Amino acid sequence: MRTELNPFLYINFERTGFYRVKYDGALFENIKKNISKMDKYSRWGLISDYYASYLSGKANLKELIATMNLFFEDSEYMLRDEIAGIVLNLHNILNRSNEIDDFGIKYISNHLKMLGEQKKGESINDSVIRGRLQSIRTLIDPSYAKEFSSNFKNFQNIPPDSRQAAAYAYALAENDLDGLMKKLNEVQADEDKIKIIGATGYLNGKDKLDRVWKMIEDGKIKKQDSFRFVSSCSLNKS
Repeated sequence: MRTELNPFLYINFERTGFYRVKYDGALFENIKKNISKMDKYSRWGLISDYYASYLSGKANLKELIATMNLFFEDSEYMLRDEIAGIVLNLHNILNRSNEIDDFGIKYISNHLKMLGEQKKGESINDSVIRGRLQSIRTLIDPSYAKEFSSNFKNFQNIPPDSRQAAAYAYALAENDLDGLMKKLNEVQADEDKIKIIGATGYLNGKDKLDRVWKMIEDGKIKKQDSFRFVSSCSLNKS
């Protein structure tokens, strides 16, 4: 079927269909010129479709990154969350690929700068995505983890959405199990305890990981919270 490209053709408007779309050649070039006319669901869907195409072998990493770069300045929550998630997934799948990590560090750095520090009265979406971006950057950027780890000493006083990043950063940069356990015993909220338990899975050294597992066996860490430790261990490449 032939169709005019003016103004432009986008399939699966507002993501109401259960299928994937990959655009090639002139179709994709025309979409790139008309990004500003697409609603947030269609912009998100374009990224999601190209990620699915990459995972199925129908697009390469260069094409995927080029697609995500179309939205480098887009401040929509859905897009930030999707792109950051793709960066983290591929960081783990590709075993710290320089190509995806370099893009991810630049992208996340840019959006953290755009978000700035937490502001009184800001939207919950801004607070949540800031914390998610901080957490992901600590996991893919050792220099940022080193810098951000200083926040761990003030764990209870930093914004709740930034506490997971602080715990990850401290585990990765300082590799200090005793410091993590000391803080675990100090905090009161279960959600904060879980964040610290998750961070212990990123410690370097079998001896430290074995010590955490022994604490789980002995009941010093709740068994229902152990999934966070196990999940982090599964992604720990140290």
